[in-house]
Amino acid sequence: MLKHFRNVLIVVSLVLATVGCSRESGSSTERIKLPFEVIRADLDIEIPSGTEGRFTGDGEWPPRMIFDPPVHPLGHVRSLQIENRDVALRSTELTDGMLATRDFGEIEFILLGPSRIEARATRKQIVKIEKWISASNR
Repeated sequence: MLKHFRNVLIVVSLVLATVGCSRESGSSTERIKLPFEVIRADLDIEIPSGTEGRFTGDGEWPPRMIFDPPVHPLGHVRSLQIENRDVALRSTELTDGMLATRDFGEIEFILLGPSRIEARATRKQIVKIEKWISASNR
């Protein structure tokens, strides 16, 4: 099984979330997938020991592996961009999937499978990021 991903530049294209950011339902700490089209992260991550994956697909080739439950990776993040804008990091360390940014708090990274990463934040954080992007476009 894969134990390490080294010097990986991952471009995660995310489809807009179906839940509006202005809705008040749900917990204020609930994290949802970031609803931005382009998220880039230069990651050096490690899968925690003891992690097991399983193959999915009905005869697909090559078979896909998923982590169930998803994994919170360890490691370092050299850079993070959202919508082609550099996000200032408070720390480059990725601890239990959490990355501390300077302006938006902690963003969560989850490994769904090898090379399949999802970035998550609270609705409040997403609103703050959207305002930052809008201000950058002026």
